[in-house]
Amino acid sequence: MTFLKLACLAPVLAGLSLRVALAQNAPKPQVSTLTVTGNGQSKAAPDIAYVTVGVTTEGKKAQEAAASNAHLTQQVMDALKKLGIGDR
Repeated sequence: MTFLKLACLAPVLAGLSLRVALAQNAPKPQVSTLTVTGNGQSKAAPDIAYVTVGVTTEGKKAQEAAASNAHLTQQVMDALKKLGIGDR
């Protein structure tokens, strides 16, 4: 009876051994890899600047101070234009 059990068990063990051997020799799936490395730099002269100009004037009347402010502000703007700095 022991011989009969071994005789039945032998093909099963052989089949498992074959299956393990085939699994070890099976081609491994390829993993696709894409590696990208980059570096960049850009240089350019600035083409715009934002400037806030303020003038403070004191006067006996608000109207006189406003007129003086307008005149002084215009002088500052004219000086900037002479330097090549224009408004947009």
